[in-house]
Amino acid sequence: MLIDLQDIRKISKEDEALVAASLPLRFAKAMRFAFREDQLRSLGASLLMLRHLNVRQESEIAEDEFGKLHKVGGSEFNISHSGNYAAIAVNDSPVGVDIEVVRPENLNIAERVFCGEELQWMRAGDSMERFHILWTRKESVMKACGLGFKLPIEKLNTMPFETGDAVEIEGRYWKNLTRKEDDCYLSVSWEVQK
Repeated sequence: MLIDLQDIRKISKEDEALVAASLPLRFAKAMRFAFREDQLRSLGASLLMLRHLNVRQESEIAEDEFGKLHKVGGSEFNISHSGNYAAIAVNDSPVGVDIEVVRPENLNIAERVFCGEELQWMRAGDSMERFHILWTRKESVMKACGLGFKLPIEKLNTMPFETGDAVEIEGRYWKNLTRKEDDCYLSVSWEVQK
């Protein structure tokens, strides 16, 4: 598995030109964002795709019915961005990645998105840190399985990840890696055989 980050503060004019030439639709989509930071996060994800997927044109990337991107005839991958970073995970099996900048206001949604076991674990330690660990785990596994928010998020229990165990979703099994990156939490989930 490959996991990489792009610091959006290091994107050059040459990088922007490369995305514009290779992935003009993605470049145009990025430029529609009103704020420069949002443009750069989108460009950062495109740069990671160019760097790690050998993608040279948009026809090499397809989107499924749930909006998950796939490399046509190639490795599984997923992208995410938050704060100063864009992230990519590339794997032979389905994979999902989420990166989230730490924001205190995020704690306000914990009761709506976490199951009882997750809430108990979150409150038993540094709530801010544990919220972001749980949230990125949920997002990454929901993206990996390709169902996104079609899964009832509050019923998805990611606590098995805490002990290195797999989480089962509709008969498929998922492992997870979570780590802190600067002011963000990064989580990657991938499918495994039981």
